[in-house]
Amino acid sequence: TTNSGAGFGFTLPGNDDAYANFMALGTLSMITNRFFTKTDGLWKDFVNHPDYDDFWQARALPEQMKNIKCAVLTVGGWYDAEDCWGAINLYKVTEKQNKGIVNAIVMGPWTHGMWAGRDGSRLGDASFGANTSATFQDEIEAPFFDRFLRATSSAPVAEAKMFETGGNQWRMFT
Repeated sequence: TTNSGAGFGFTLPGNDDAYANFMALGTLSMITNRFFTKTDGLWKDFVNHPDYDDFWQARALPEQMKNIKCAVLTVGGWYDAEDCWGAINLYKVTEKQNKGIVNAIVMGPWTHGMWAGRDGSRLGDASFGANTSATFQDEIEAPFFDRFLRATSSAPVAEAKMFETGGNQWRMFT
């Protein structure tokens, strides 16, 4: 078996422990040599800029979210260990820098990118009572696109739609 949850497709046969899997992969240079010798993409950026230096600061989304003229839907996960703060901050900065546009935020019970999958019904031992990823895609994301990309709907958009963990319910806020 392989551990598809280990990240970036770095899996070793027979190893379903993500920590042990990453430890077995070795150092950053060993991973680079094994998986990325023929790339000039994002991996080299990570290796060449391991800190939040000028390179990353110039690419920071909050700095890019100025003079926006279209509707914005920012999506994040309460359990996003990679960057839970980023979605909340991006919404806040977009709101401040772009008066008058539709700017909405959705926070669900997800890890990084989990909202794009088809099974958001649980995370580890925590059950959310429904498939929150499918609910997001079908009842929040698709209607947002219908309204602002396809112009086939005039359905109102909640300013903030947040999943209340523990209560297992979606809540809307103005």
